[in-house]
Amino acid sequence: MATRASARAKLCCKCGRDVTTAKRMKDSAGKYWCVACGEGDQRRRASAAGGICAGCGESYSDNQMTQFGGMPYCNKCLKRRYSGKTSAAARTASGFSLRGLIPSIGGESGGGRLKLLLILAAVIAIIVLAVSFRPH
Repeated sequence: MATRASARAKLCCKCGRDVTTAKRMKDSAGKYWCVACGEGDQRRRASAAGGICAGCGESYSDNQMTQFGGMPYCNKCLKRRYSGKTSAAARTASGFSLRGLIPSIGGESGGGRLKLLLILAAVIAIIVLAVSFRPH
């Protein structure tokens, strides 16, 4: 009977812990995992397959992740963190967003950026005129 009892024992395939009466996971190959090892393996697989978002800590497939500043972000966190005004492809290709460098005046509208650019252009024009008409 001892062999029959050992045949029924359900052991974690990773750490060897007896999970017969504990919460456990079972993979597609029929192997048992304790919850800690199973969750760790799922995180490892998700990280290898795509990545874990640096913003929310959730795992996503590779096509749902964007590298930004050397860190992987899901599209939702990237929009929340970096205002999401440029495409994911542009952020990946350039490594940063130029739109994020120009602060908006008067809210998120493009009109605020236009005002800022006009002010900057006027200041540059005044400097050029001042240098051009400087007495010799």
